[in-house]
Amino acid sequence: MRLRGPMNAVVTGIYAVLLAALLVVAVDSTGGWRRVPPVTPAEQTPVPSATAGLDWRGWRIRTAADVLQLVLIVALGLTPLGARFVHLVAPRGDTAHAAAAWLLILAAVAAVAGLPVWAAAAGLPMWWWQSRMRPARPELFRPRRGPDQLAWAVAVATGLLSLVLWVFQLILDIRGKSGAYPDVFTAAVVTAWLLVLMRLMLILRLPQSDRLSDLVSSLPGGPRVRVVSGWPSVVATMGVFSLPRRPVILVAPPVAAALTDRELRALMAHEVAHVRHHDTRRRVLRRLLAFFSALAAVVALSAIPALRTLAGLHGRRLSVQAGPFLLALYYLVVRVLCAVELRATRAEERAADRDMLSLSGDPDACTEGLAKLSSLLGIPDAWTLPQRLLFASHPATSERLRLLRDLAPVTDAPVTDAPVTDAPVTDAPITDAPVTGLPVRGARPRSATAGRVRRGLLAGALVFAALVAAGELSGHRAIAMPADAGKYRVLLPRSVDGSSLDGTSKDAVQLRSSVWGSGDLGRFPGAVPVTAVYDQQGQSWLYVWGAYGKLADPSGELSAFWNKFDALPFGLTGTGDPEPAGPRGGYLQCEDDTSTCAWADNSGIVVVSLSPPGPQSGVIVYFGAPITEQQLAAMTLSLRAAAEVLAHR
Repeated sequence: MRLRGPMNAVVTGIYAVLLAALLVVAVDSTGGWRRVPPVTPAEQTPVPSATAGLDWRGWRIRTAADVLQLVLIVALGLTPLGARFVHLVAPRGDTAHAAAAWLLILAAVAAVAGLPVWAAAAGLPMWWWQSRMRPARPELFRPRRGPDQLAWAVAVATGLLSLVLWVFQLILDIRGKSGAYPDVFTAAVVTAWLLVLMRLMLILRLPQSDRLSDLVSSLPGGPRVRVVSGWPSVVATMGVFSLPRRPVILVAPPVAAALTDRELRALMAHEVAHVRHHDTRRRVLRRLLAFFSALAAVVALSAIPALRTLAGLHGRRLSVQAGPFLLALYYLVVRVLCAVELRATRAEERAADRDMLSLSGDPDACTEGLAKLSSLLGIPDAWTLPQRLLFASHPATSERLRLLRDLAPVTDAPVTDAPVTDAPVTDAPITDAPVTGLPVRGARPRSATAGRVRRGLLAGALVFAALVAAGELSGHRAIAMPADAGKYRVLLPRSVDGSSLDGTSKDAVQLRSSVWGSGDLGRFPGAVPVTAVYDQQGQSWLYVWGAYGKLADPSGELSAFWNKFDALPFGLTGTGDPEPAGPRGGYLQCEDDTSTCAWADNSGIVVVSLSPPGPQSGVIVYFGAPITEQQLAAMTLSLRAAAEVLAHR
């Protein structure tokens, strides 16, 4: 789809809204928008005796770290004071020094608060908390020495390398030099995939736990789910990890040691419910929607002049100085969308708690196992509002215990404490058929809203397709040829402002050969190319290129030129500042960052620039007195007055 001028940002903004709408529909399909009332003191469920574990300070520290991270990134990228600081450390914004300064700023923000890349809250505050807790409860932390420690260290180093490469790729995109270093993008993609593969290999090589596998196979339906024992993170935990062929339940050794078989069986039922509902795949899809919606939103928001002025970006062409600005926009949008996605995650946990009670058939084991696990991992009884918005992927402990109490079994028959038998593991596949556990009250089938969700997704897809089709039609609209088209032809003078025309130098030959290739111009009916290089003191300093003929849409041709000549990252494009076009009318636009002006009318388009077209666009090799945008515009008007002559002469 070929979009021109501001329409690029407008349509990209529509895409961002549509993707966000699909995310909202996906959250609704899980019941994430249903209001869950807070637990009152009268509804507090007495918590059974639980094993002492981690304290709650880690969550408070993570909250403070995330809030500090938010403040630092917003202050650095979206405030005038932050813009002054960035311009102080990176005065020009287009040098290696500026790129290195921006990387150091990013590293400082990451060290203070921890950027949300692959490990959650991997900043100095959480490291401090872990160093304080490890001596008190060493069994709850991954051993520092062991056979897998080297593999984890390599994975961390690979993740950091991938982050640095992606940052360099962003800087190259901003500077418009990504095409000159294609190996950087290739290395960034390779390291990102290598990180994913290393994590998968670390999980695949973990040993299967016979004890936990027997507990899973004893559940109704005999589900076939691989259960392994290992360390999914630094702190002990348990959960479902999605592998290419089938998910795996991973349980840290301290969790398995602290719980009885009855309690582990109940918690395994919770994880099996996640497998039945395909929650891991749903979460991946929701996060992809949030990721692409955030990228589209950054493109649309960064085109708003008020935001760019607030960030101290007054030019049309982005530089390395715009890195904190783009990062702040992306970070804010991601935070908002992640807060929306967390509602779906908590709803999936509540649905898994319902199925846990039905699958295990043992309400006491569910309550005791959940209480022990929460105490072991230091999960608080209630989340604060910032915690729910920032990282709370599970409901609070008191809320989950109240749900289990409300879903008391219908039958009054006592639940026996029969020992778990070593039933043979069957090969029955996992199905979504109802299980033969205890019936529970209030368990709404997940498929009740499936039809409404499918209709919503279909409607969103149809609207998206209609907008794309409308954009295609608008990009190929027919424009009538005006009567005065081709009235003038362009004959460039032999000198401009005391500089002589050079027709034999290497720059002149290269300009003539590239004007229709990488020269950022497209052909139009009857187009005749014109090129010229003017020398000053024996050095090429002014480049003129274009074409004359019958041009039906000069404004669109100008927009197409700026879209290619002044390309911005992520597909965003800029335009020149409008200037008075003189007595012959048409359009005149100039850009100060690249010292380029272009005029267009119904007789053609001509570009006047201090930098050549093609891959070197934006690179100015001129050591004379600086030329302002107004001076270049006046020079362009003078050149136009001398070059445009009537076609019939």
